[in-house]
Amino acid sequence: MLNWEEVTREYTIKPSDRIKKVTEPLNVHLNISCFFYIRITLQGQLIWLGNRPDCAEYYVDQKHYVNDPCMNHPTHWESGCSLLEKAAPDIYQNTFLKESENLFNFNSWIILSKKELEFVELFGFVGEKKSHLEKIYLNHIPLLKSFSTYFKKEMHLVISKMSKESISLVDLKGDDYYPRSLTQPMISPETCQTFLEDCGMKNQIRKATLLSKRERQCIQALLLGKTAKDTAADLNLSYRTIESYFENIKNKLSCQDKHEVLSFCRDLDNLGLF
Repeated sequence: MLNWEEVTREYTIKPSDRIKKVTEPLNVHLNISCFFYIRITLQGQLIWLGNRPDCAEYYVDQKHYVNDPCMNHPTHWESGCSLLEKAAPDIYQNTFLKESENLFNFNSWIILSKKELEFVELFGFVGEKKSHLEKIYLNHIPLLKSFSTYFKKEMHLVISKMSKESISLVDLKGDDYYPRSLTQPMISPETCQTFLEDCGMKNQIRKATLLSKRERQCIQALLLGKTAKDTAADLNLSYRTIESYFENIKNKLSCQDKHEVLSFCRDLDNLGLF
């Protein structure tokens, strides 16, 4: 098991040319000069990669990981997109975030979190004053999600190797590793539903609640552009079974065909109901 200094050297400094190349689209097209990837398991094992060795060395040297909310147990996070400034405790805002603005010209931080059963993944996007990060946060979150998938694919060998040599946050932070609060990027489904009902969308919500788990899976595949044959293969079901699910979906949603289903469900998906 490596310590912080070894991790910084082996997985930030040594592969910096490779990481810089993979993250180049962020800098070239979106003026996002800093990116980091974190994965933390329930047991506290940490994978940490980034494209700014200078910032990483400063972060470790000053022991800022002690107060960093990104270095907490997975139960601290839910899936979604957050502003780090809102999730961080005051001490972290007044130290590392303020210092990084003076030293590296960083002034906005977006954390894309993905919660799984055994771990949480955090994708950090850091913008300077000239970056488009605020516009992206407001209008183009799918761009960040697409890049996150691309980064993991391109760096999978490094990530796999690091998983065998990871840091233990339990040993490093002790009781501070376990969260005292929860970062919830998303509004609860119940709040969304009651809000939409009060906005005159009770009928759409009622139809959505009629759908079974399998029917929702078929719709999610349809929203991703998959055919019925693709969906059948993904769910290990027959093509005829998938088509029967779509017939049920059309009836429940009062739609004439798949195009109408797609339009209806896309609207619901944009409202967070899928």
